[in-house]
Amino acid sequence: MLGVYDGCGGRSGGGIASEMAARAIREELSLGAPCRSDIAARLALAVENAGHRVFAAATADTLLCGMGTAATLASIVGFRLDVAQVGDTRAYLLRGGALRRLTRDHSLFNDLLDAGEVRPEDEATFVHRGVITKALGTTERTSPTMTTLDLELGDRLLLCSDGVTVHLDDVALGGILRGAVAPDRCCRDLVAETYRRGASDNLTVVIADVRSES
Repeated sequence: MLGVYDGCGGRSGGGIASEMAARAIREELSLGAPCRSDIAARLALAVENAGHRVFAAATADTLLCGMGTAATLASIVGFRLDVAQVGDTRAYLLRGGALRRLTRDHSLFNDLLDAGEVRPEDEATFVHRGVITKALGTTERTSPTMTTLDLELGDRLLLCSDGVTVHLDDVALGGILRGAVAPDRCCRDLVAETYRRGASDNLTVVIADVRSES
């Protein structure tokens, strides 16, 4: 299981929300190995339950009111990939040199895009670009967007927070992902380039290569 989390709701609240969600999901998914046909459903349920736990904690403590976290989780079993996503953390797949974004941000910008009020090319200059419309813990129940696909040998998977993507567009990401052979070196290159461009937020990067059936 791979995952990235990005807390919101203040420095302490966001950190608590992301840690709580990560722990809850890890604990629930460790309770026995599911059948391949049940993986997506179990992953989605684990994410929903984690959101409920964060919401309950925020409701019980006025100092944590409004806390939540974005999250993107990836489960790889054999050559099957299941992705669960909430908020603006993202998953990408590099295959044959071509980069494909697997997730779509739950954001104000995308809501306005769907309504025809903004254009795709407006995203980089959109004033409220960081406003998300869904996060674990901000409501009692939050369902993730699920994506399932078959992997191939040589695929490279990237999970990252918006601290990376606010500075690196898909063209820049693709160039770095193609340029480094080892995943750990690629992570360092992504972080270094993000800092070189300003790094206005905290950032998280996870990269995994498909080399054999797991």
